[in-house]
Amino acid sequence: MKKIIIFALLISVLISFAGCGKVAQNVLTIEGENASMNEYNFFYNTQILMAGQMGLNNEEYWNAETDGKKNFELVKESALNQLVELYVVAQKAKQAGLIYDDALLDAANQYKSYFTGSFNNIYSELKIDKEALEKICKLYAINDAYDQKLIEEGTINLGEDVLKDVFSNNYLKAQHILLLTTDESGAPLGEDEKAKVKEEIESILKRAKSGENFTNLANEFSKDPGQQTSPEGYVFTDGEMVLEFEQATKALKPNEISDIVETSYGYHIIKRLPLSIEKDFVSDSGDFEAIIRNRIITEFRQANIENWKKEFNITVNNKVIDKLKF
Repeated sequence: MKKIIIFALLISVLISFAGCGKVAQNVLTIEGENASMNEYNFFYNTQILMAGQMGLNNEEYWNAETDGKKNFELVKESALNQLVELYVVAQKAKQAGLIYDDALLDAANQYKSYFTGSFNNIYSELKIDKEALEKICKLYAINDAYDQKLIEEGTINLGEDVLKDVFSNNYLKAQHILLLTTDESGAPLGEDEKAKVKEEIESILKRAKSGENFTNLANEFSKDPGQQTSPEGYVFTDGEMVLEFEQATKALKPNEISDIVETSYGYHIIKRLPLSIEKDFVSDSGDFEAIIRNRIITEFRQANIENWKKEFNITVNNKVIDKLKF
């Protein structure tokens, strides 16, 4: 039921930036330190692979606009922003006296093991070289060290009360009954078949509204593939469910049952459940403490990154980025 979360907008074709024996061009310079196009490729081509997995590789999608910009251009910006942020935070870390000691180099090696283990061949798949991968891993390591320093100083507050407050104010819990309006291949049902599904969901809705046990009805009728793994419902935040589902849940009071909600999956009956700190904050379905820690750190960076950028001399080589075509 949950959407696959894409950490950036997607693109669909692999592009090789440097021929055999050629030196990758620099895409970024910050305080005299250069970042190569191969480092940019790490973020750019990760999104390409995700595009392939999602099947979003058509010209119509990439030419479509979001907030006045083509999706393809937004992907390029996203990759650049990720690279710039890594370098800027690394500069902040150096200002704070952090250095690449044995502990940081060990952390970088752990990142390298993780990344290389996530691909069949990371170098060919992401169009990078070993030098670029090692540099990215070191940047991640020193970024983490700077985050930890800010946490230890209290600049970033990750106290238990703060974590639980963020959880309570930003997460919802819901159980639902789903009848699909697509066939096994994902193609929409015909009008007659869809009408029959609508009649069935209306019948189930009457039973749910009359007070029958919602969990029993879900176990009996729901076609959600996640029903077995999340029998007590989903705990989610903004953007993790399809929009219609999210909006319908927000419109309900705890223990209230919705009318029929239609999404691209089919027809839903949603029951909003009370969110429990004791039961849901750390559960079998996920460690929300870790998720929310990362959320707070990310939001802190987002609130400060533009001001941090102003502290450093940053030059972007837009010519090499502008050459990218789908």
